[in-house]
Amino acid sequence: MSIKRIRAVDRALLVIDVLSQSGSCSLTELRQKTGLDYAGPLRILGTMNNRGWVRQLIVE
Repeated sequence: MSIKRIRAVDRALLVIDVLSQSGSCSLTELRQKTGLDYAGPLRILGTMNNRGWVRQLIVE
């Protein structure tokens, strides 16, 4: 019996893996490293930010 995967959880864990390896990165870098489109990482990071898992740094 195969266990069905939850795609949203897979994508969120992929983002966590990339962030844990790189420490910090821009949204563009995160998209390149994960292969995800723009909206996916943006929503995942927004949720993680709201939960206190990540912080957004503003670079001028």
